[in-house]
Amino acid sequence: MAAITLVAAAASYQPAHADEPIRLPAGQVVTDIAQNSMSAEEILQEDAITSVRVVTLADFEGARLQDLQDTLGNAEDNFAEVRSAIVRNEAWEKKLLERGVSIDDVRAVTRDPTGAVTFYVHMPSP
Repeated sequence: MAAITLVAAAASYQPAHADEPIRLPAGQVVTDIAQNSMSAEEILQEDAITSVRVVTLADFEGARLQDLQDTLGNAEDNFAEVRSAIVRNEAWEKKLLERGVSIDDVRAVTRDPTGAVTFYVHMPSP
């Protein structure tokens, strides 16, 4: 029931401010991270970002939080390595800072087939 509530709440959420992280359904987030996570090496090789989206993970809880943690644990690089790559890639760091996002909050980065990049931030505590 909690997952249904989370999905319904996420689907109807609209950020109050354009730079505020958006919320997406938990299943969509886990799938994107599992299938499209970028490694630190990939981030370092990218010169520019064409499109940026910032998504919050703050609503994850219970079994969904465990699913997210498992997915992040299976990523090629952990989020410390990903954050380090962002700091070393000035263009990416600048994009995040322009959006008011602390690099310390980044937990995953994905890229879709169009080249759009999603930064996942605000991992909740278990």
